[in-house]
Amino acid sequence: MLLFSEFMDPETLVLTGNADTVYFVTFLDLTEGPLVVDVPPLSLCFLNDMWYRWVADPGMAGPDRGAGGKYLFVPPGYQGPLQEGGYFTLRTRTTRLLLGGRAFLEDDDPTNSTPTASRSGSERPTCPAA
Repeated sequence: MLLFSEFMDPETLVLTGNADTVYFVTFLDLTEGPLVVDVPPLSLCFLNDMWYRWVADPGMAGPDRGAGGKYLFVPPGYQGPLQEGGYFTLRTRTTRLLLGGRAFLEDDDPTNSTPTASRSGSERPTCPAA
């Protein structure tokens, strides 16, 4: 996961980047099965497949409406069991996905403002939050 470790300053070279926003981008690999991504509240994200086709807009524009939530991404052809309840379940057309976005902060605190990911059924995140 690419995650800015500090807020941007005037020397940061990012087109239209804000100095009070946490940005993130990562590739998700579904070749080993479904993957759960925990999207924090106040996020504005995009999720595309490897052909840059739209998959979902987790966060404020998506089904969680900015409240945050667990998204369960299911690879093509997967026939195994899936966790039920409490997930926004999305079947994808490719086994690799691109997730990017920005997290809006409460009280200028970036703690827990980036997504975490884990294998379906796992309690431990494989992609730690900042």
